Amino acid sequence: MENLKKIKDGIYYKVDWISLVYTDCSLSDVLKDLCLIDIIDFDDFVSSQFMRNLGYFDTCVFVYEGIQFSLLDFWKYKDNFDLSDIDSLFSMTIPRIKVDISGSALDFLRSILPDIDWDNIFRQDVCFRHVTRMDYAFDLINYMPTFLDDVVSFIRTNVSGERLTFCSQDAPIGYSIRSGDQKTLYIGRAASDKLLRIYDKKMQFCKNGVYVKDTPYGRPDSWIRIEFQTRSKFSHDFACTPRTPEQIFKYLYDKYSFAVYDDSGKKSVAKFWLDLFDWSEIPSIIQNIHFV
Repeated sequence: MENLKKIKDGIYYKVDWISLVYTDCSLSDVLKDLCLIDIIDFDDFVSSQFMRNLGYFDTCVFVYEGIQFSLLDFWKYKDNFDLSDIDSLFSMTIPRIKVDISGSALDFLRSILPDIDWDNIFRQDVCFRHVTRMDYAFDLINYMPTFLDDVVSFIRTNVSGERLTFCSQDAPIGYSIRSGDQKTLYIGRAASDKLLRIYDKKMQFCKNGVYVKDTPYGRPDSWIRIEFQTRSKFSHDFACTPRTPEQIFKYLYDKYSFAVYDDSGKKSVAKFWLDLFDWSEIPSIIQNIHFV
């Protein structure tokens, strides 16, 4: 569990997905920004190249240890692109380079660059780099094992429409529940700038309730994941905002506090959400010029 941050007994945290778009820079600039310029094998990098069809045009993709580097708008300059000239390849200015890092690729980066905080490396705003997606994962390991069932039961008992109301002042948010080969609650839309997923992660490692492969936590009795997916401008602004893992968790509490109503119509936070953490001990994220 060396790649995970323990924020409380039974609760672990990590960044689970990073997508970036670099504009008007070279592949060398991108590799320097990701601290890979002195590590990567350039010949292996070039040999990994393949073309991905995106419907109306193709884009050129390189892969290094699961990290994908996509040269967007490739069709505009492909005639000037020479894979055999490595010096030129890595020094030429490219309009847009998209980088996707997730799962095992992030674990790889953490293993070879253990001194880098991949949660906060992008806090320093660089003019040619924009964060387009960042996912934050909180794992409940043998901790409040009925939490997901409690949330789903609460919704099915208390919510009659297709939208959830929270104690925050935000407008109601749409949700969906998936069951069968998965047990997942989605709050928000996949295409929106914020999506909260709460799901039974253990099911991905089991068949008929029996583990078929090990997890980073061994073989826990329960594993519930709370995953916050951010996209677009909000993703960039949130990534540039000073905050601790605990404060990100507190942000989820502030934004998604499930509301219960008493006989007078006054709303308060549902007990299962209150009991999830010692919320009073965590200061909320301080809003700055990046994050509003």
